Amino acid sequence: MITLFGELEDLDDETNLNLLADIMRKVLFLNHGGIIDFILQDEIFVGVAGIMEYDKALKEKTEYRKFIKDQAKLRQVVRNP
Repeated sequence: MITLFGELEDLDDETNLNLLADIMRKVLFLNHGGIIDFILQDEIFVGVAGIMEYDKALKEKTEYRKFIKDQAKLRQVVRNP
């Protein structure tokens, strides 16, 4: 999904980016431990945040990736096995 997201964003394909965000939201709502562990990997997390920037449920487009890269100071409190 992350690779597809990059391609859709390069093409400025808002319709499919919105669909991808809807799919990702549904995946997140599954609340499955294995999925959450996968998403929390450093190289995946920023991509998922980018996908969620296109969630139509939001009133305006957000800039999660910019916030994560520029302002957030993320720390691992508990080690995942």
